[in-house]
Amino acid sequence: MITLFVDASIRTGRTGGAGVVVRVDPPMVAKRITIPMQLALPGTLSSNHAELFACLSAARILESLRSIIPGMGQAVVALKTDSAAAVKAVISPSAVRTMQTREIAKNVRRAFDDLRERRVILGWSIQKIGRSSNPADACAAAARKTYGDAFACPQENPPRT
Repeated sequence: MITLFVDASIRTGRTGGAGVVVRVDPPMVAKRITIPMQLALPGTLSSNHAELFACLSAARILESLRSIIPGMGQAVVALKTDSAAAVKAVISPSAVRTMQTREIAKNVRRAFDDLRERRVILGWSIQKIGRSSNPADACAAAARKTYGDAFACPQENPPRT
C-alpha cells in the first residue's frame, strides 16, 4: 500500500508551503520507505486552495515515482490530509460553493483517476486524519520557512489623503 500524507501551511499575503510525505509499506517493498517532499506555494492562496493544490502535487509526485517503486500498478493509494474541507471538496465537488474551488477539486479527482486509467495505480481513496498524526504537517511548515519570501506578495501602501 502507498500512503500520501498531504498538508499546506499558508501565511496569507506572505508565503506558503506544502508538504507531501510518500510512505510505501510492505509487502511492496521489504522495508517501509518514507519520502518527505517540500513545495513552495504563493501566499495569495486560501488555506483550502493550498490543501487542494498540495493534493494535486501529490498525484504528480506519485507519477514521477513509478519507475522507482516496484509494483505500483497493483497498489491502492490512500491520500490523507488533515483538511476536512479539502476531503469534502474532492469527494463531492458539486457540494462546494465557489466555482474556483470546485474546478481545483475536479482536477485533483481527474489526476488520480488518470493515474488509475493509465494503470500507474490500481485505485485511490482520500481520508481525513488528525493533524497530530500527519507527518506532512512538519514538512509544510519547514517548506514555508525554507522558501521564505520567494512567493511573498508585495505590500501596497494605501494612498495618503
